[in-house]
Amino acid sequence: MMQSDDIRWLRRHAMITPFGAAFTTWLLSALTSEGHWLFWHDLAPVKAMAGIGAITYGMAAVLIEGGIKAMFWAIDERRRKLTQREIDTLTDVRDRLKKEQNTSGVTVVEEMIEDRRRNPLRLRIRR
Repeated sequence: MMQSDDIRWLRRHAMITPFGAAFTTWLLSALTSEGHWLFWHDLAPVKAMAGIGAITYGMAAVLIEGGIKAMFWAIDERRRKLTQREIDTLTDVRDRLKKEQNTSGVTVVEEMIEDRRRNPLRLRIRR
């Protein structure tokens, strides 16, 4: 079943597609025929480019939409990894402070910071 956001997205596509295809057709016909930017003087180049204009617009719309989705996925993935890294670091600090109760917490945290600076790409293996 489609959600309301999906229906709105389809409605936007249906409303924008004719204008996008017309603009793409106009642009292609102007670029391929002796540079007539005023299409109403000669409609033959526009008629010749109508099919390829619609196809080109459709391909561009799919690529742009996929690119936008991939961009937001990458941002979310990066945020998730940073959050997980923070959680792992705080868990490591907690475990270390519990294990070394006779030392001050600041000393343990400073040692952990120096350890991270020496080896920032250290992989954590959970047991």
